[in-house]
Amino acid sequence: MRHEEYFRPYSDRQLLLHIIKEINNMSTNINDALVELTSAVQNETTVDQSVLTLINGFPALLANAVATALAAGATPAQLAAFDTLANTISTNATNLQNAVTASTNASSNVANSSANTANTGA
Repeated sequence: MRHEEYFRPYSDRQLLLHIIKEINNMSTNINDALVELTSAVQNETTVDQSVLTLINGFPALLANAVATALAAGATPAQLAAFDTLANTISTNATNLQNAVTASTNASSNVANSSANTANTGA
C-alpha cells in the first residue's frame, strides 16, 4: 500500500492532527523511557558505590583481623591463608577497576564518535 492510499481517508487538517497526536505519543514514550532509564542508572550507581566501598574497605578489615589474631597468639603460618586471600582480593579489585576504566573509555569513545557523526551529518 502506498502512503497516499493510507492517508486518503484523512483531510489535510485531519492528517495534520493525526501527525501531531503521533508526535505527542512518541514524546510521551521517550520521556517515560528516559525516566525509567534515569532511575535504573541511579540504582546501579548506588549498588556500584556500595560494591566499591566493600571492595576498598575489605583489605583493611582483613588486615585488622589478622593483626588481632596475631596479637592473640596466632602464628603467621596459621594466618598465611588470609594473606593469600588479601592478595587475591587486591588483584581482583585492580582487575575490576581496570575493566570499568576500559569500559568507560570505550563507551566515551563510542559516544564521542556518535556525536561527531551526528554533528557532521555523516
